Amino acid sequence: MKLTDIWKTKKSPTISFELFPASSTKAAENLEKAIDRLASFCGATIVDEVRQGIAALPEGDKEVLVNFGIELALRQCRELLRADVPGLHIYTMDRSKSAVGIVNRLRQEGFL
Repeated sequence: MKLTDIWKTKKSPTISFELFPASSTKAAENLEKAIDRLASFCGATIVDEVRQGIAALPEGDKEVLVNFGIELALRQCRELLRADVPGLHIYTMDRSKSAVGIVNRLRQEGFL
């Protein structure tokens, strides 16, 4: 189920999603375990598109992984804002640079 589908059916006052740029260089299998563990805390499902996207990234390249996460979050934010959600809450896990980059891009594109 897409985030916009949840919004349309539940009309909750807030919709949150988590952005998971890696905080340190990890082997792909450790990263996958970390993502699965974090997703299990909130009952999320990591879709194949995301798993395959991460798997295709060069191992150990933190900058490429962070950029992948930012682009993924931007797509989700755009889709939610087009669906007229009242706001976004971005969890950055102490990575404010990613959140600032997302907000700045959304402003540049006229979403905020």
